[in-house]
Amino acid sequence: MAAAALIWLWIAYLLIFPFSTGQGANSKPVECESRDFHQDGRKYAVSYRADAGERCDAERDWAPILAGLLLSLPLAALGTGLYATGTSATRTVAYATEIARLNATKEF
Repeated sequence: MAAAALIWLWIAYLLIFPFSTGQGANSKPVECESRDFHQDGRKYAVSYRADAGERCDAERDWAPILAGLLLSLPLAALGTGLYATGTSATRTVAYATEIARLNATKEF
């Protein structure tokens, strides 16, 4: 579950925070808005590519973001299953111990 949480935090970072891009030694860095909160996207339903430009869109492509999300799903499912199994096993052992203790005190 921790690995899935780290991947989700990385995805949130990629979507929420602004960034700069500079490709090559001779090109100037370009300041880009966040993928989620770009300027005209909320008001006029403008795409990120049209609002921020093609360089910014290419820098934060959807493919790695979705790949990270797909990678995190099995990790989250496995972690949730292991947590539920461990918790129920611990509670079952505590219950069986308490029943054994109550049965031992009844006999005396």
